[in-house]
Amino acid sequence: MAFSISIGGSASDSRADRRNRNSRHGGRSGSRSGKPKAQKSSLLLVLSIAGGLILASSSLGYLVWQDMNALKPDEHACYPQSDQAQTVMFVDSSNPRADTQQARDIWTFVSDHYFRRAEANERIRLYNTEVDQIGSIPDAVVETCVPASTNSELEALGAPSVNPAYLATQKQRIFDQEIAPALTTITDPAPANPQAFESPILEQLQGLSRLPEFQNGEGRKSLIVVSDLIQSTLEIRACREPGHLPRFENFKGGEHWARVRPASLAGVDVTILMLIRPEYGPHCSGEDELIRWWESYFEEAGAQSVQITRLRFDVSGGR
Repeated sequence: MAFSISIGGSASDSRADRRNRNSRHGGRSGSRSGKPKAQKSSLLLVLSIAGGLILASSSLGYLVWQDMNALKPDEHACYPQSDQAQTVMFVDSSNPRADTQQARDIWTFVSDHYFRRAEANERIRLYNTEVDQIGSIPDAVVETCVPASTNSELEALGAPSVNPAYLATQKQRIFDQEIAPALTTITDPAPANPQAFESPILEQLQGLSRLPEFQNGEGRKSLIVVSDLIQSTLEIRACREPGHLPRFENFKGGEHWARVRPASLAGVDVTILMLIRPEYGPHCSGEDELIRWWESYFEEAGAQSVQITRLRFDVSGGR
């Protein structure tokens, strides 16, 4: 009988134990089924972040590559261009210098050319005959290129677009930093170290005519000469010595012409800003004689056009 009671209690306990075990097993089973979901969400988050980083890195890399391959100007703010316009300006700095009125005219002409007439990316070189600059081989005191004024001009050059406000600022900055200081020097009526004697116009023009800018390239070519047009060297003292400035037809047949003859100026537009003087010396009849002589000179050199602008002197003496 005791045996019978003992068996009944064991069966009940066994069923309860099984229920408890099943409950515990079910809890563990639920925990196991939740872990893969959490791990999957974490993996998706990691992959999303990694994908974003890869995309950002790729975009940054492309921008860096694009910037590295973008067309950039050189140290003179010039872009490579086969048909680049070229302007060479030669200023005769010998005494007598430009007076106050003539200096204003020079400033007006140059600034107007730079800001209004020059093409985008036009290369400008300025030469003079100051004591520390004069030489058998011309050496530019200024070399720069006129910046583009619009993004369409940059696009035509193959350069990337920039903020339009930057373009206007850049153009003014280059003028102020590169061209204006040189103009201030060459129009100074009383320089510290004046060029008192030499005015080798023929020799300087010969050197300038040989520049690659005039002999090569497909763009517009311009030569600007600022001078009183009175040659003054040991060999030729025009207007000061008799026979030193014969008619050009006679001069080009002489031996000196062979030494100073320029290279071809075919395709070059010549502009002369003639510094008018109160007097020219005992052996010149006046400015018209000089103008005819130099017109013949540039025509002989093959210039495409010759335009002469007379810069009158200040009759008031600067008052």
